[in-house]
Amino acid sequence: MDAEIPLPPPRRVCSRSPEITTGNDASRPQSSSRLTDESSIPSSDPAVFSSDDFPYSSIDNYQPSAKANVKKRRYYGTWWGSMKTKRKKRADFQEKRNLDSGVWMGSDESSENLLSSESFNEEDSVPHAFSNEISTRSAKRVQDSAPDTGRRAVPGRPVFLAWNRLVEEPKEHRDARALVNDCLESGRERVDLSGRQLGCIPSGLLRPLLHLTKQPALDYPPVDDDDYSPLTPSLQLFLSGNSLTELTGELFELENLQVLSLRNNKLREIPSGIRRLTQLQEINVSVNRLEHLPYEMLLLMQTGSLRQIYVHPNPLLQLENASDIETWHYTNRDEDGTLRMKKYEGEAPAEAQSPIHIATSRVRRLDSQGKPFSGHYPSHRAPDAVTRVPSLRDLALLACSRYPYLDKFLQEEDLTGFPELVVQLLRRARDVRHQGDQICSVCGRNFIVPRTEWIEWWDCSIYETAVKQRESNEKLRPLPFIRRGCSWGCVPASD
Repeated sequence: MDAEIPLPPPRRVCSRSPEITTGNDASRPQSSSRLTDESSIPSSDPAVFSSDDFPYSSIDNYQPSAKANVKKRRYYGTWWGSMKTKRKKRADFQEKRNLDSGVWMGSDESSENLLSSESFNEEDSVPHAFSNEISTRSAKRVQDSAPDTGRRAVPGRPVFLAWNRLVEEPKEHRDARALVNDCLESGRERVDLSGRQLGCIPSGLLRPLLHLTKQPALDYPPVDDDDYSPLTPSLQLFLSGNSLTELTGELFELENLQVLSLRNNKLREIPSGIRRLTQLQEINVSVNRLEHLPYEMLLLMQTGSLRQIYVHPNPLLQLENASDIETWHYTNRDEDGTLRMKKYEGEAPAEAQSPIHIATSRVRRLDSQGKPFSGHYPSHRAPDAVTRVPSLRDLALLACSRYPYLDKFLQEEDLTGFPELVVQLLRRARDVRHQGDQICSVCGRNFIVPRTEWIEWWDCSIYETAVKQRESNEKLRPLPFIRRGCSWGCVPASD
């Protein structure tokens, strides 16, 4: 035993020893040595590992703490035990995670859950429809998860997912979209949608025509730059022979539209949004149910490029049957009351080459709901002294009409908690926006509910016959144009 070589002492580890002072040794200088034998004694406490020590650490290694907002999760034990435990938690990370990182990664499972019937309530109605071409796999997945509505999804056909039910787009709408796309591909300026049995203009049908560019027709190379023709299209749109009851604002966005045919439809009124078609040269609105024409169409004749109109036959309000004429502006009539052009010799007067204002009806004032005002006008205030400042209701309706989710809100079935008047006004604001907005014919301000309206009769025979001027003593055929004002102060100017 004495011959055995003794083991070397434990290695001395450099560590900072605590400075302990007592009352008796407070004045005694402490030893400057920082090496002690106690520092080399192994501890029985388990090792402490932080989450940042492992490459697979992520946001789930953080847990709430009472002292701080975020605290790292620690593991006490061996490093191999920590690795094993972490891998086990990582496997259940997708199910047990309750802290959102702000990034959503889609998958096939998530798409199925999104289109399943559990994601939507049966009471929810259609806020809006979206049309996309879907593949065979997507069509089968949507059809399997959607409730049975009597119509099956066909792969390769556009469908509409209306929250909890599947609605296939009508065939006439698909054919119309195919024709518009064909015009875009070939650069044809003539878009003929006549006789397509369209009850309405589907959303997004006409807007692609904004990007139409005509193809140059050159049989031989041009000699100089003047032989090149501009690529700006002279768009011609034909919608005759359908069952249209109203026009959408998409039609009035076509700035390059020059020829528009709305013949043989069921239109009762042409929206004032037609004022945007500043390049329009010819329009046909015959064989409809029009009682009057918009005043904005008259402005296109006076200041725009409109030179040819077709308005007959239509149940237009005749001047002979009007009993509320307020002012006559043209009085050259025969003994039987027939209006005629004044006789002239030689050079034609200016009125022979422009529309002639014949008469103006009595102004009809409306209340804040757009109904005829049944009360008496205040006697202490003259009509021309009424302010044109819009009311708070008018401003609120204008703001609501620009709300992008107004359609979704109004298409909900449960609106019983809202006053009936509010719902009616919101629906009116939606309709005005869909028809291209309307402006006051006096002050030019946008409005939703008109407060005044009246009829003006103008003779536009030179635009119906496409002649340059009227002949002497020619019979006049006045047309009714309706004007609307945004306030009681917007009335016809006194001559």
